[in-house]
Amino acid sequence: MKQREITQAITQVLAAENKAKELLAIFGSTQNMQTQLVKHVDIFVEEIVNVTAEVFNPIIKQRGELPDREIMAKLLDSSFNDLIEHNARTGHFPIDSAQPIIDFIKASHKSLPLAVDYFRHSLSCFLLGLNNAGKKYLALSIIEVAHDDVFLGALIDDAQQKEYKSKAASDAGKKGKDKRWEAKEKTRLYSIELFNNKNYKNSNQAAEAITEQVYEYGRTVGFYFTGTFQANKTIYKWLLNEVKLNKVH
Repeated sequence: MKQREITQAITQVLAAENKAKELLAIFGSTQNMQTQLVKHVDIFVEEIVNVTAEVFNPIIKQRGELPDREIMAKLLDSSFNDLIEHNARTGHFPIDSAQPIIDFIKASHKSLPLAVDYFRHSLSCFLLGLNNAGKKYLALSIIEVAHDDVFLGALIDDAQQKEYKSKAASDAGKKGKDKRWEAKEKTRLYSIELFNNKNYKNSNQAAEAITEQVYEYGRTVGFYFTGTFQANKTIYKWLLNEVKLNKVH
């Protein structure tokens, strides 16, 4: 899926009344959804890296020297507040104008502490030009947000539970089908055994003769004909196919 498509899909899922059902309908499975999200995160990280560079480059160019950049990175790695207060003191902007940002960061850190910490570490790495490390921290931050219960975490869990129930039902149905097939095969082989134990003129005569025995045997192994008439027709087909196979060989 393209970036625009994954965004539209997530929007559609979040807007749906039955979100888990919609998720499975669009992506097919939660595994596929998370695979698509990872691809989306990779693209998103690249965009954030570019935006981050645009934000920090003027500061880096203005201050000029590497030691100051190191100080900023260390302050940022410690906390957002330390960096914001440092920049306010050094005249980059008034502290009052940064207060709404500080309040937002505090609120975010309360609900998603790991996501905020990873984001902080990523920006600190970008300041020092450690872009690969920065990208990894940023990807971790985004994934933390994606798995948050308020955003997608609870939804993914719900969809996974539906998947497990569906798979369990499918497996149970398959086991039931396998048992029915096994019982039918036992009954078919029993009819052929009876057929081979005696010389009959043809398959029709044999089927007439052994229908009652095969009918009762089927019930003992768990295969049920709908009636003796249907049993007779089925047994006749089994015997006819057996004769044809023997002629081929």
